[in-house]
Amino acid sequence: MVLGLEKQTAVITGASSGIGRAIAKGLARQGVSLCLMGRNIAGLEKAGSKEDSTSAMRMYKVDLSFEAGIRQVAEDITKDVGHVDILIHCAGDYSMGLISSTPVEELDRQYKINVRAPYILTQTLLPIIRPQGGQIVYQFKCRSQGKGKSFPVRSQQTCAESDC
Repeated sequence: MVLGLEKQTAVITGASSGIGRAIAKGLARQGVSLCLMGRNIAGLEKAGSKEDSTSAMRMYKVDLSFEAGIRQVAEDITKDVGHVDILIHCAGDYSMGLISSTPVEELDRQYKINVRAPYILTQTLLPIIRPQGGQIVYQFKCRSQGKGKSFPVRSQQTCAESDC
């Protein structure tokens, strides 16, 4: 245990693959109790495997494009763990295409997952994040059309009683 996180609880969206899964595995090795969220339960099970950790892990299958599902999983997490020290938003969706030919429904879907879902989840979990002065991290990957290079973008916010 290097970071002193062993008594903390983290919620991670997009934990079934990519950056979210890697963060989940790293926090599990630090002894953090995990609430893993994603659309792919098999991927969540891989992220939450006990090979490197004895951390408590809960898995929540959710499609973040549906507000009712977001609110339900937030309610379930509140009942299951009662507090959150770290909320990490890793879920994200993108598609490559030309504005001239991409349907506006594609923009709406990406907005729901990439902007609206983190907002709603953060808002609904704040009552169990604030008392600990918890951390909220927005981690996502941007991809530019053309050269195909991508780079991670991260933003972090601390929530205390007077913040958020």
